[in-house]
Formats: sequence, structure tokens, C-alpha cells
Amino acid sequence: MPPLVEYRKRIERLPARVERRHVLRSSFLLDTDGRLAGYYAPIGGAVNRRARIMLIGITPGWTQTAKPYETCRLVLRQGGSERRALAEVKAQASFKGMRPRICTWLDGLGVAGWLGIESTEELFGESRDLLQTASLMRFPVFVGEQGRDYSGTGRIPIRSPLLWSMVESMLVPQLDSLPDALVVPMGVAVAVALRELGIEQWRCLYGFPHPGRAYPFGDHDFEIARPRMRRVVARLT
Repeated sequence: MPPLVEYRKRIERLPARVERRHVLRSSFLLDTDGRLAGYYAPIGGAVNRRARIMLIGITPGWTQTAKPYETCRLVLRQGGSERRALAEVKAQASFKGMRPRICTWLDGLGVAGWLGIESTEELFGESRDLLQTASLMRFPVFVGEQGRDYSGTGRIPIRSPLLWSMVESMLVPQLDSLPDALVVPMGVAVAVALRELGIEQWRCLYGFPHPGRAYPFGDHDFEIARPRMRRVVARLT
């Protein structure tokens, strides 16, 4: 996949407030597969090899796409390097809008105690060195002419050459780099893909719900899966 340096000038020319029409266009398009379209976004950077926990979403939605573009644009226009821009994006934009729910659930499983911190909220601040964030498909995927967020329904990743190529080329190397990290697949589609990849149950919180506000059954699903997930965390301590 192309590095940020190839998109630097295009990103610098974006307006301060990025809208779909600025990004969902041919200049940022990576590939298509039927009604699915994958677009570049300044997301990624180096793997944090000190991480003890890895949060994996399905793919950045529009909120998680716009913020990285805006953050990256600001850093680049101030003369910052591509490396610094990606680091700033990861710090500010990873799972934006979902963090409170994620942390509430992780704390409820005893993950903070296992990590030796007061709350998993610290993972997005002073204890950032313990965390690796990732997505099943690193770059955003949108559906149809309206550019709807891809949610994992309809065509599942393993049946799409576009989606599965992202999984194999970008997520798998991250997983291989962190063989002892606790893996948190957020949502059914992510869990299905990780099972296909052979991620072991002893280090994976299978059953962790999607934390997005658009999914109304998250708390219910969490309570159902909580006993099983707590046992996984307990065995790690």
C-alpha cells in the first residue's frame, strides 16, 4: 500500500474541515470490489512492539477517517514529518468517539488491573506505550454511491479480494509482531476474521462487542460474553 509521502501534497491542499466529498474521490481511491471502495487515509505507522494489548476495529468509519485527515493536514502544513503526522493521528484519532465505551468494558473485565494501571482510559494517554491500535482493514472502506460506512454486513471480508488483501498485507504482520499481546476484536466481523487467521482463544477476547454508538446492543452482548472474557483475562495474570 502507498506511503503517506505519496499523498502529502494532496493532503496539505485539503480544507481544515474535511468532508466526504473531499476524500471519496479518485485521487484517494485505492481499489474497488463491486460496491465496495477502499480509500487511502493517513492511518498506521510503526507497530508498538512494547504493546501488551491490541484493539482491532473493523475499518475506519467516516468519523475515524475525517479526524486523521484533519490532524495530518495540520502537522504537515506546519512542516512536520510524515512519521510525526502518523504518530499524532494515532494519538488523537484512534477509536475517536468510542473510547469511553471501550474503556468501561475493558475495566469491567479486569484488564486495567492486569496491565497495572488505574483504568484503561490511560491507554489513550499516559500509558499509550501499552497499546497497539489496528483495524481489520487499515484503510477506510465505503459502500455504494453514497459512501456509507462498511459495517461488516453483506459481503464479509474473507469473501472479498479487496478486503482480505488488506487483512493479509497489513493486519497479519502486526499480529505476528505481537505474539503475546491480548487481542480485542471489536465486533462479530472482526472476530470471524481472527478465527479464520487462527488467533488463539487464550489471548483473544472473542465476544467483545462493537463499541460504536450506532450499535444499540453492545451492553447486552457484553454482559452475555463477560464471564468468558473475564476468564481469559484472569488466566493472563
